[in-house]
Amino acid sequence: MVDLSQTVSSSVKARVSSILAPLILLGSLIMGLPAASAQENPYAPEIDFLCDDNTDLVVDPSYDDSYNYYSWYNIVQCSIINNNVHDVTVKISEDWAHSVEGPKVADSYGYCEDSTMSDEQTIAANSGIDFCYVLSADPYTKEGEITFKATSEVIRYSVAIPCDNCEPVDESVAVSVWPWITLDVQIRAIPESAYDYDTTREDCEKEGSSELTLEITPDGNFVSSPRTEVVFNYGIEITDLASDERVDYRESTFGTIDMDYDSDLVLVAGETAESTFFASWDIEDDTDAYDISLRTDVGIWTYLDYGWGYDWNNYYTDQCPVWEGILPILESPSEKASGITVNLSSSFSGSLSLVSILAASIFISMRRAPL
Repeated sequence: MVDLSQTVSSSVKARVSSILAPLILLGSLIMGLPAASAQENPYAPEIDFLCDDNTDLVVDPSYDDSYNYYSWYNIVQCSIINNNVHDVTVKISEDWAHSVEGPKVADSYGYCEDSTMSDEQTIAANSGIDFCYVLSADPYTKEGEITFKATSEVIRYSVAIPCDNCEPVDESVAVSVWPWITLDVQIRAIPESAYDYDTTREDCEKEGSSELTLEITPDGNFVSSPRTEVVFNYGIEITDLASDERVDYRESTFGTIDMDYDSDLVLVAGETAESTFFASWDIEDDTDAYDISLRTDVGIWTYLDYGWGYDWNNYYTDQCPVWEGILPILESPSEKASGITVNLSSSFSGSLSLVSILAASIFISMRRAPL
């Protein structure tokens, strides 16, 4: 008697084996093949990536950065050119230790616009894009050179094909940080009324002096001490009262004016330097035929080797009042009838005196002549 259960079981096993064998073989073949998505794409399209070689960075707090659009200060310009026959998608990044705005859209003249663009840009075949960065830094970033780096890398091409072997391209920009300086100046004057700004001092005598001490505290990001120039001079106005004309100062005629000061100032940021300036004068007493006024000036100028602005300057003035002279009046002896008064204090008066004397002589002779 035939066992039907064993016969059916053998038949089923045979069919299952016939089905599984090809599937197992197919599976082994599939597993033995590298997946297409896991394979690296050897093609790597190249791009030309260029940025400025260098730029200037102004960190002076007084600088108006609204001028950035119209100047090249604080700006880095870059370009990417795609010379391939297909489009590329590029990833843009930057490395800067301070603050940066961008990438920004650059207009046709290369100036930075306000709008910021995406850091992924698709560039059509045989074309390019221009963009820029606006750099900034803390005002006390020391003067000197620091580096800004921009990076561009192709991540896709032909819309969607990833670039597995594309290498990033770096551009380094030398950024020159400009120095700036301001001065806080405190003054002490002897007498206290001297060197008041744009005022006339009423306690000046023909023989006198003044003293001005400056306490100068510089602020800024400069490293090397700026060149400092001290200007100390005088202005003297002398008017001949007889002719009402200005005359030149002559020490032999009008007296001496002396000045003494230290022009060698070394300025260090955050440290106070002190310097004192002296002026003295001894105006002759016998200058009553003139009006004399004296002005002494102290000026300080600082010069940076390069930098933003015109550096720093200031003037302090001690303005003495006009010493008013009085013309001496000399009367001619006798001949009161002539009614002539002679003034011999100037060349003009001397000429007038000769004419007057001659006229008086003629007048007297005419009176004594017989009729």
